Amino acid sequence: SERVRFDSDMILELVSHCPSEFTLHARNPAHNLRFGGNNVILSMMASAPNCSDLDRGRRPGNQADYRNFLRLAQMHNILQCTGGYPVEPIDIHPSVRHLECIRDLAMLTDKVFHIYSLGKERNVDGIEITRIARGISREQLMAEPSVFTIINTNSPLKLDVPMMEGIIQMASMGQAVIVTPFTLSGAMAPVTVAGALVQQNAEALSGIAFAQMVKKGAPVGYGGFTSNVDMKSGAPAFGTPEY
Repeated sequence: SERVRFDSDMILELVSHCPSEFTLHARNPAHNLRFGGNNVILSMMASAPNCSDLDRGRRPGNQADYRNFLRLAQMHNILQCTGGYPVEPIDIHPSVRHLECIRDLAMLTDKVFHIYSLGKERNVDGIEITRIARGISREQLMAEPSVFTIINTNSPLKLDVPMMEGIIQMASMGQAVIVTPFTLSGAMAPVTVAGALVQQNAEALSGIAFAQMVKKGAPVGYGGFTSNVDMKSGAPAFGTPEY
């Protein structure tokens, strides 16, 4: 078959190169983030399609709302990281949306942010905007991780081309990669908790190992997302005992 099978010793050897802790450098050094150890980092959620307020009610996201959420994230100390797009600004064309959004992240906040891995070009653009915002050289950026991306596997047991390109671009530049399998038990993973977690672990380790193939010592994180689905509707079921 076309399935890639990793030797267990190879996985252990590659994973051994992962740093146990690393620092993500913000535009404002006071907002640098230390990952690993006993550190806890709170961030906004990301990629909501809609937003709501008391004046205008529920509506699709736009750039004005997107910018307002960024301003709120900058104001609140409880949010150490802005994360990704708090709401998707669908009034910006997808071909240039990442440029507008990352520029807003760099200009309206001085905290660490996230870029989406939706193809090589978008990663390259995001890394370069991050470098410009910090006013540093490429060499300093490679020595000081300053931005991160979330890599979602296309469960079961698949990494899409944009995700692989994201790992390559981010890891090669020394930026952080968080591998988060999109394992929903009963849909893209076994229906049992044990089976779903085994699959999650296999997928996460494969992405983490690949990042170390690209560049040994690249900062990486293990993201756990496993939940389950409503077996009647097929919708993701959050807040269940299993989740």
